[in-house]
Amino acid sequence: MKKAARPRLAIAAIFPAAIIPITLPAMQVGAISDVVRGVVVGVLLGTSLLLLILARKLRSC
Repeated sequence: MKKAARPRLAIAAIFPAAIIPITLPAMQVGAISDVVRGVVVGVLLGTSLLLLILARKLRSC
């Protein structure tokens, strides 16, 4: 029996990547270095990628 797709997990995977355009202008303060900015963007993209992989694995089970 095939399990139903999990659309909530797919939406949750897109959410961190969608936050990036919102957070970048807020991080234009001079006190935040480029390294911190890069880490924040990397964490958001990494989280999004991992959630997408998890959603695909759960769908294929």
